[in-house]
Amino acid sequence: PTRVEALARLGAGGHLLQVLDPAEEVLPYAGRLRFQGLEGEGEVETGRAEDLRGGYQERLAARRDGLAELARAWGWSFATHRTDRPAAPCLLALAQAVGGELP
Repeated sequence: PTRVEALARLGAGGHLLQVLDPAEEVLPYAGRLRFQGLEGEGEVETGRAEDLRGGYQERLAARRDGLAELARAWGWSFATHRTDRPAAPCLLALAQAVGGELP
């Protein structure tokens, strides 16, 4: 089971928040690229990054849809946030979604 499922089965409510850098959403690169993992995943080199864009964006949209469906299935809420936008509105919405009080 997923962590969400395990927590939900224990009666926990929650909110999933997907945080993305704009470059993660758009994949604005062209030409040969080397992607390096930050957690020991290794690296991947591409021939033409622009050739990957369509499939990458489809997979990213599928991931977003899957997270939203997972949250919905367990009665949780879901939102996305881009790092080029102010965090305050997102954090306020997150606090409201989980019923927290702001200091």
